[in-house]
Amino acid sequence: MCWVVEIRSWSMPLMEIRSWCVPIVEIRSWCVSLVEIRSWCLLVVEIRRWGMLLMDRWSCDMHLEDRWSCGVQSRISVKPPAGMPSLKTSSQSFTALLEISSQKCGLKNTVFSPSGNEYTGEWQNDKKHGKGTQVWKKSGAIYNGEWKFGKYDGYGTYSVLVAQSKKYTRKYCGAWKNGKKHGFGTYFYNDFSVYEGEWSEDRRSGWGRMHYNNGDIYEGAWMKGKSHGLGIIRYSNGNWYEGTWRDGRKDGHGKFYFCDKGQIYVGLWVDGVAKCGSLSDFGRDEAPNPAKYPIPKVHLVDMELVLREAESTHLSQQ
Repeated sequence: MCWVVEIRSWSMPLMEIRSWCVPIVEIRSWCVSLVEIRSWCLLVVEIRRWGMLLMDRWSCDMHLEDRWSCGVQSRISVKPPAGMPSLKTSSQSFTALLEISSQKCGLKNTVFSPSGNEYTGEWQNDKKHGKGTQVWKKSGAIYNGEWKFGKYDGYGTYSVLVAQSKKYTRKYCGAWKNGKKHGFGTYFYNDFSVYEGEWSEDRRSGWGRMHYNNGDIYEGAWMKGKSHGLGIIRYSNGNWYEGTWRDGRKDGHGKFYFCDKGQIYVGLWVDGVAKCGSLSDFGRDEAPNPAKYPIPKVHLVDMELVLREAESTHLSQQ
């Protein structure tokens, strides 16, 4: 078995031997007394010799062919010693192996794309993989966080450039999966509108809290970007609703507290509209703007039965 290697010598004390076959061997000699042989194959072998003689204890049959003056370029055939393990050579061409060796893998410096975008971080098989920072030239946006095979995956922060102030502001900070917001994270719509909670496929989904521009706060279940399920919304005027939601609207049983008037409505909602229920006083004495007259008591033999019948009638008409 022989390995074909290429010797390139730029000066007498500097020699670099590189082999692009499977048992890749690199020999670098900076002076006569320093030789370093490294083999990056399945069995990693590293031989370092600091003596005066080169490869004294590793005798090899070396045959020089087409030797030029000053050792500018030569080709040699190196026969490994009998004690060294035999390795299967690769049938791939030199061009294919060189292409593989030139792939981006591991930690790299900043890489610029033709569009002007730049990425600094880790790579695997020519794809962003690990931790890294991407800067988009046109939009000025920045993503800093974890990647998986070229997509955001893991924890990361996405920021945008504000044209007026020329400063960066965060838009999203949290979990990603397959290039989309997925898991727990915080999204900043603007300085006053913020969502903090769970995401799925770039949409609010699961539990979350939403602060709106007008001061309203919703906390509860979400599905496909809309409030859906059990949730509570507290309005900026002090009123609040507690109950079920569907596609972003009150739908089902719920309670609406009119704290400004000292009243409470308990009943059924459909598509955001109260359909049947009861309205009664609730904290009327502490209300800032109570109603002029208190709500009179309902004198029915079975008020709950009347409400259930009204609810059943309405639902049957849907």
